[in-house]
Amino acid sequence: RFGVCWVNIRISQIISMELRSQIFLTTLNQPYHVHIMRNSSSVISSIYAKTRKAGQFIGSILNAACATCIALSIMILIYFMNPSLALITFALGGFTFIIIGIYNKNKLSDSSIVVAGNYEIILKYLNEGILGIRDIILSRTQHKFHKMYQKADNDFVNAEIKIETISIAPKYLI
Repeated sequence: RFGVCWVNIRISQIISMELRSQIFLTTLNQPYHVHIMRNSSSVISSIYAKTRKAGQFIGSILNAACATCIALSIMILIYFMNPSLALITFALGGFTFIIIGIYNKNKLSDSSIVVAGNYEIILKYLNEGILGIRDIILSRTQHKFHKMYQKADNDFVNAEIKIETISIAPKYLI
């Protein structure tokens, strides 16, 4: 189950990252007159916030489908188990859950710092790319900005994957 959740997180984050990257590249490659007619704040918001929501939605659907299958399996298994054994198992599982949570606290903190730092860098590249589009088009550096953006977004996504994986780990490792 843990492996399936990890794959779901990666798939949804990668889809979201690819959407952002393609939208940013398409935006950078549009003619200058198109950029003049647009509000740069709404473009930046669209590139990041809305594609991130799309990735979260895809991840939720994938997780719901997997959780439904597992919940049905567990219900059938508990039906055939010994009730006293089930009580002991749940108590031991709760204790283990607490131990794993304490262990992962620092890892979550470190990844959160990476997410926060790269979020600012991503917004900086988006802002510079959109607001400085005239210079970027004239100097033909769209791909340079796109590469810098992709690296920051990749680091951001990897840290988010780590956070999401650690946050669900106790539930499935028990």
